[in-house]
Amino acid sequence: MDKSALLDHVVGLAAAENHRVIRAEFGFDPAAPLAVSLVLFVEGGPRVLWRIGRDLMQQGLRSAGGLGDVQMWPACADGEGTACLQLASRDMAALFELPAPPAEGLAGAHL
Repeated sequence: MDKSALLDHVVGLAAAENHRVIRAEFGFDPAAPLAVSLVLFVEGGPRVLWRIGRDLMQQGLRSAGGLGDVQMWPACADGEGTACLQLASRDMAALFELPAPPAEGLAGAHL
């Protein structure tokens, strides 16, 4: 299933009475040092891989970043606690809330 079809499926699940678990795993491959991988596992459904730039993720912990189908921003004005990650395709989108490290931990962070 391609990313567009998965997002249609995820949004459909959110509107359905029977919710399904969507597990997300972040990973890093030293062979692709500029990207973080995000694998979405839909219970009883497909697995889809997204690659997100490390710079975008680091910026999204402090301020809004990204254009197009991947955007990220802090959920709170102080930039601490959680961050929002939006994955979009065509006219559909999935919004995730992620735990974010405190700002002082970002100075030496290597996502």
